[in-house]
Order: sequence, then structure tokens, then C-alpha cells
Amino acid sequence: MDPNVVLGDVPDGMKQLEIASALRRLGAWFLDVLIAVLSFVVPGVAGGGLMGILLEQENSGLDGFQAGRMVLMMGLLVGSAGMLVWCGANLALVASRGQSPGKIVMKVRIVMMDGSRLGFGRALLREIIGKLIIIGFVSAVLVWLALGVLGDDSGIIPVLVLLGLFIWILVDGNNQTMHDKIAGTYVVKV
Repeated sequence: MDPNVVLGDVPDGMKQLEIASALRRLGAWFLDVLIAVLSFVVPGVAGGGLMGILLEQENSGLDGFQAGRMVLMMGLLVGSAGMLVWCGANLALVASRGQSPGKIVMKVRIVMMDGSRLGFGRALLREIIGKLIIIGFVSAVLVWLALGVLGDDSGIIPVLVLLGLFIWILVDGNNQTMHDKIAGTYVVKV
């Protein structure tokens, strides 16, 4: 039998679905992160640039620092709106198809333990948990780097714990992440 086929304590309907490899999942995740970053950066730069043009045309009388702060704030506001649109669209795709854009490209799909579609509630649970883990990981890395610059290595502990959650996929027999386990989902080949 193929070791990538779900065999453990799952309903019979799942035993015919082939689990996606960790490499495919990583590729899908990378593409989704790239799209998420672009959904923030592109509108943010456009919004900030537009604010800069408006301030310059109106000859607002603001000093360089104040004008820069307004440009930055507009960029963050418009970029955040772009990110929210991306998160909503991503959630809608995962709930309806079981696939984010990255998963579509990598030809994998998220399914429930019985092979059925997630639905909105389960997709929301899985995506929120997944995003919180990612945000926690990135935050921990930034804290660790900041503390490392200051000469304190205590920040490595949360980094290692959160990194362990990501490494889990490599040692889990069904290539499930923590948010898959909590939501009761698998990622399978399409």
C-alpha cells in the first residue's frame, strides 16, 4: 500500500484519497503568502503614493515628517483593506472549494475526515487557527531577532516551539498540521 494514503483512524471514504505531500503543501503555502503580501503591498504603495501626490499638489504646509506620517498611514490603511479583501476571498474559496489559490495551483484540496467539503464554519475555524499560528511564528521570529540584536537569546524558545508546530507536518503520518488536527481536516491531492 502507498504510505501517502490515509490509513489510520478515518472513515472508509477517506482511504481512497491520497494525502498531499509536505512539499506540495509548502508550495501552496508559499504561493498564498506571496499573494497575501502583494494584496497588502500593492494597494498600500498605491494609497501612500496617492496621498503623497495629493499633499504635494495641495502644498499642505506640513513638514517632511508630518507628510511622511500621513503617507505611511494612508499606505497602511489601504494595504490593510487589500489584505482584508484577500482574506475574505481566500476564506470563500476554502469554504466552497476546499482550495486557496496556492492549493489550486499545486493541485491539492482541503477535505473533512470523511472526504467531504469543509463548509464555511469549519473553513473559518481552520483558517483562523492557521493564520494565528503563522502570525505567532512570524512575531516570535521578529522578537527573537530583536532580542538577539540586544544580546538576549531567550526569544529562541517561542521560535522553537512554533517551528516545531510547522515541522509537525514532516513527522505526522498523514501530513497534518496543528490546524488540520484541530479542524479535523486533511489536505489531499486533487
